[in-house]
Amino acid sequence: MCIYNFFKIIVIGLAFVFNPAFLFSQIIEDSVEFYFVRILNEHRKTLYEGIKDATVNKTASLGCEHHNNYLFNMVWVNKTPGNEKFILSHQETPFETIGVDEFKYVGKDTLISNFADRIIFYNTNKDFAPNAEVIASGSYFLDGITNEYLAKKLFMSFMKSKPHKEQLDRNDYHSLAIECKVELDKVFANASIVVVTGGNGIKIGNYQTFKN
Repeated sequence: MCIYNFFKIIVIGLAFVFNPAFLFSQIIEDSVEFYFVRILNEHRKTLYEGIKDATVNKTASLGCEHHNNYLFNMVWVNKTPGNEKFILSHQETPFETIGVDEFKYVGKDTLISNFADRIIFYNTNKDFAPNAEVIASGSYFLDGITNEYLAKKLFMSFMKSKPHKEQLDRNDYHSLAIECKVELDKVFANASIVVVTGGNGIKIGNYQTFKN
């Protein structure tokens, strides 16, 4: 479990809780997810000759959406006026106490602690075996921002982190669960992306989790 202070600057690795309107993107063209997957597939082709594109499993991706909703709904209960703190975690619990700071889940979804269990719960077709989960997030100025820009920024945050890069660089997955949530806060777009690599109905390697 990680905790961060937020001072209205561009930061990688935050989870955000705000109340303005959402910019929610599905797995369609001109979405953050669409551009992220395209960038990832192009990157993997520079590493492995002839590797096939990883495709998105839509039902498994609901597990990523579930976790993003959790991260956006953990509020700082004993908030200090003028400050913001947020947590970033692969687990889901109703309460978290970190030092003197207390956080409470205010969402409505049932909490599912393990990322693999979230994927398996939503993947009703049972055609996706989760392997590793990576999470990144950041705050970006709204001026001139696009979904493609956000996808590039989030992808580069993974590439700058050795454990994230190692997982996304692997050649033994061919399917992805992915969801990016973007929320507006005056002059900032606050984005969180959850990506899970996997295969078709078989477990590949040990389950692993990584966050920025």
